[in-house]
Amino acid sequence: MSQENTIEKIEATNIKPEEKKPELLTERPGDIMSIPLSFIYGVPPKKRADKSVSYVRDYIKRRYKVEKVIISLALNEGLWARGCRSHLRRIKVQAIYDEENKRVKVGLPGEELKLE
Repeated sequence: MSQENTIEKIEATNIKPEEKKPELLTERPGDIMSIPLSFIYGVPPKKRADKSVSYVRDYIKRRYKVEKVIISLALNEGLWARGCRSHLRRIKVQAIYDEENKRVKVGLPGEELKLE
């Protein structure tokens, strides 16, 4: 292999700084994310499902930097489905961000979410 071919391959694989776009801290509207809930097993058993609902709300507040988070009925029922004592280890959610009112609606993936 000649030296010119090697240099061309190296230049082709290098990513120039102006081409790489910086990633945003918040997720794009409608993206699906996985929220870990395994640490909630340290909470007393009768408070676990309630704590997982409040943690999902706090997680979305931190991620999107908003004050108002609306949790859908299906997501709430999914978190409470196994009772208050044995909850999920992690849950996948879909969030839609409303820029005008600075709020986020969160639901299960595939669920039709509408901001009203």
